[in-house]
Amino acid sequence: MIGRWWKKFLQRRAQRRAQSQLGDAVALLANALRAGLTLERAVDFVAEHGPAPIAEHFARIRQDVRMGASLTDAFAQLSQRVGGEEAALLRYAVAVLFDAGGNLIALFDGVNHAVHERLRVQGKIRTFVTQGVASGVIIICLPLLLLAIMSLMMPQIVTPLFTTLPGFVIFGLAVTLQIAGLCWMKKIVQVPI
Repeated sequence: MIGRWWKKFLQRRAQRRAQSQLGDAVALLANALRAGLTLERAVDFVAEHGPAPIAEHFARIRQDVRMGASLTDAFAQLSQRVGGEEAALLRYAVAVLFDAGGNLIALFDGVNHAVHERLRVQGKIRTFVTQGVASGVIIICLPLLLLAIMSLMMPQIVTPLFTTLPGFVIFGLAVTLQIAGLCWMKKIVQVPI
């Protein structure tokens, strides 16, 4: 059980790393094409000079093409292995290019720009989500800390909260509002990326 979970964790981490490197790999493809290489040679270039793990995925494209697959099919397999919308964008761009024709360099530059812009926006969203979580933790912990300090400094004020009926009602209301606030903060910071 733990072994399967660990394997899945490592696969997701490798997938995220490959997704984050996809923009740089597409930039390498565009630069190799500018240098006069064919698309197949540009894929070889990325496989040899790109960072791991994305270079391994491009080496797999090279291997698939050598085994007889078309470049469109090989990029479709890349999209399935890497996952994410960035890889799907690259896959569809290559498929449309092979069907309709066009400028490879401009296409890869556009995909590179889209991938980098998407990663930049995702980074901002993660930052805002992290700030929201930190605010939620502070908002939840502050009343508890205040209650602990008040019970140490002025126990005569805090004792009625736990010994009288109005105190129980006030304390119950405070706990209910804390739980409602926690649920609300959780709902606010859950942003699909």
